[in-house]
Amino acid sequence: MKDISDYSLCQLINEGSEKAYTEVYNRYWASIYLVAKNRTRDNEIAEEIVQTIFFNLWRRRTSVQILDSFQPYLAKAVKYEIINYYARSKHRENYLDWLSKYRNHLILRLRKNLTLNF
Repeated sequence: MKDISDYSLCQLINEGSEKAYTEVYNRYWASIYLVAKNRTRDNEIAEEIVQTIFFNLWRRRTSVQILDSFQPYLAKAVKYEIINYYARSKHRENYLDWLSKYRNHLILRLRKNLTLNF
């Protein structure tokens, strides 16, 4: 499969070929990982982003259209997945802050109620 064009690999992936998918993964994993790592400056985040991209590629395998190369498709995927990752992180951070404040509020109310009942 090493000599097959990206266009042909895409057609095979559209048909559900795991071998074609593995070939794309092997061809592009390192390059998109480096892009993700350079932009996030974090190995674990970069790995998570790349894994998400390849998971989504397989999940959308029947609708992915590549005319020439996977490189532009994957470059855009890295860009948007990094944006999504940080948006989710910010949302999670805001939720945890709210939860922490709410938890403290509940503890104070419970203590107040307990002291009133005794």
